[in-house]
Amino acid sequence: MGSKTISDCVEALIGAYYVSGGLPAVVHFMKWLGIDVELEPTLVLEAIATASLHSYNARVDDEIGILESKLGYVFSTKSLLHKAITHASEQGYSYDRLEFLGDCVLDLLITWHFYQNHKEIDPGELTDLRAASVNNGYFAQVAVRHNLQQHLQQCSGLLQSQITEYANSLSEHDNDIKLQGTKGPKALGDMMESIAGAILIDTELNFDEGETVHAKLSVQLKDDLLIGEGNERTKKAAKGEAAHRLLKELEKRDITYSSSAKKRKRNGDLVDDSSPRKRKKTETLPIENIDRKLCSLKNEDVPVIKAINMKKGGPRISLFELCKKLQWQMPSFKSTEKEFSFVSNITLYIPNLGNIECTGDPKSDKKSSLDSAALAMLLDLRRQGKIIIGG
Repeated sequence: MGSKTISDCVEALIGAYYVSGGLPAVVHFMKWLGIDVELEPTLVLEAIATASLHSYNARVDDEIGILESKLGYVFSTKSLLHKAITHASEQGYSYDRLEFLGDCVLDLLITWHFYQNHKEIDPGELTDLRAASVNNGYFAQVAVRHNLQQHLQQCSGLLQSQITEYANSLSEHDNDIKLQGTKGPKALGDMMESIAGAILIDTELNFDEGETVHAKLSVQLKDDLLIGEGNERTKKAAKGEAAHRLLKELEKRDITYSSSAKKRKRNGDLVDDSSPRKRKKTETLPIENIDRKLCSLKNEDVPVIKAINMKKGGPRISLFELCKKLQWQMPSFKSTEKEFSFVSNITLYIPNLGNIECTGDPKSDKKSSLDSAALAMLLDLRRQGKIIIGG
């Protein structure tokens, strides 16, 4: 049996594990094969927390909101998207690392799309199809087709002239322009790859989160057509969002729908109660749990975190999420090995308070010692009244 046959079988097994169980299943299988791989969620949370500390001006904030509407995805950490659209000509902050990640992400997602939707095509043709789709030139064309090039943050006059020339050349052709046509600026393709990488980090490595279904609903009024659109992971959820947006538009015109589409008789004729009608002016009183609100007043300034997951990585994740929420700097760890065990020290800087240092218990491996130090820090913060655990 040739070496290629063996490698093909291993690749096929990895593919089978991905189809059946996703990335975690692949990681477990590759470890079983003796391949040193690790899916470390704390690194993702650290990247999110680091990005969340970056600030930008109001103009960029408006830019990000417009871009999110085009992408059909709203970022939890806006700074990730800002970094994904920032060219290296902007000193000190660019999409270079996100581009590297996004290239791999798009390769995987496009491969997965072809695998699921083109079952009649043989593997050789699928490879050619992927090669034609996963390339910088095609991504640049997609960026211009969706008017994403105007969101690229850069300060290069030469690059701007190249982007303008390329966008104009595409507008002069039909949408069926061949991929072998005018080559677009590499920065546009890089931006598309970077956005994909930013979405992956923002969803904490959830490949399915970015996939959305589009729904569109409309209501014809006497002199206007109202349209509501929604983008969600399922068709039902997308329709729900579209209906919600449509109802908001109706409310702006002081029109509402009845909660149930009942029909009744009026002068012998059937009348549909679900038709638009003028809303009666009524006073709506807020419903609040007053006792619960009063009881929570004394702790309103103390952050509450979930119960700590004691599995490997759990205490560190809880601490990183706390730092992200409060916009604290990420803690620093220092581990030492002592007689077949590891002991880790942790230092956390809290604004207006200073550094807090804790030491974890000795553990047989380094990661467990890091978790022990993170747990000690969380318990110390609770002891000082800085947080509430298990709320």
